[in-house]
Amino acid sequence: MDKALVKAMVIGDGSLSIRRSHGFKNAQLRILHAFAQRDYLLWKRELLADAGIGSHYWESESVTNPYTGKRAVFCTIETRAYPGLTDLFFSMYPKKDGFDPGILDDLGPLHLAIIYQDDGGKVTANTVRYGTRSVPTVEPYVVSYRIALQSHGDKGVSQFCEWMGQRFGITARPLLVPSGYTVAIYRKADKANFRNLIQPFVHPTMMYKLEGTFEAHVDHRERLSERESFEENPWAAMQQSELPGIEPEEDGPKSLSRLERLEWVGALEVYK
Repeated sequence: MDKALVKAMVIGDGSLSIRRSHGFKNAQLRILHAFAQRDYLLWKRELLADAGIGSHYWESESVTNPYTGKRAVFCTIETRAYPGLTDLFFSMYPKKDGFDPGILDDLGPLHLAIIYQDDGGKVTANTVRYGTRSVPTVEPYVVSYRIALQSHGDKGVSQFCEWMGQRFGITARPLLVPSGYTVAIYRKADKANFRNLIQPFVHPTMMYKLEGTFEAHVDHRERLSERESFEENPWAAMQQSELPGIEPEEDGPKSLSRLERLEWVGALEVYK
């Protein structure tokens, strides 16, 4: 069994469960997506099948999305129950603050790509600031790539960032947002390396999460603000500002200065 593949899907949008009420003793993997991501879900089903993990697929009737309040159709795959999945269930649940030792060690570019496609996205802006001027860009500028891993706790985000650095040489930073810490990739070289690393494993329907261009002529004295991304949440925009008297780092936004100078838990307590 390809446990690394299953772990990546569980870290992403998948979940493991043991249906004891149905007499099951072993765990099953279930993954649910909106119908618009059906092709991507079926691609993951093929990956599981190639790894010897069988599953069945079904589509739900139109139901109300609890997050948006809109009615939508969802599609799901659920694997058979396997002893190997049971071992993973007990090593990955219950979710706590951080991953168990060794959970991330055998993950590679494909697995990182799955996690990003499930839980990641890019923050973009249409202008670059030069001093007091905002100059439009031909294409949206990718401010950062992010992976939302808040369910794994602050320690889990820290472990994931450390793993990305050790495994791929990509610098990622914990970024504090209203829902907790998320993994953020800011530096120009790291964004390019990250994109090149996972692009071969990104499904065509999910390429929109990587599209964009990198602006190479940003004035380092005036960092591109991310406040446009938080127009509906001024508190989140406030968190993106730099600390008084602290200069932004050379290859990242002002928010990194704070994250490099505060302990994660301490920073969280400041903004509670």
